[in-house]
Amino acid sequence: DGEWMRSWQERVKAAGANLLGDEGYIVNEAPSDDDIAKLKALGKELVGA
Repeated sequence: DGEWMRSWQERVKAAGANLLGDEGYIVNEAPSDDDIAKLKALGKELVGA
């Protein structure tokens, strides 16, 4: 259910990290086309494009 990711998000935010999109992104096994599109958008955010 992603509890591990929410716990990780809380820990890294508490340590002062900034997460892209304000949260992590979980992909289980192979990404769908929608996952790929969202991850590409996060990549663009990362490089400031």
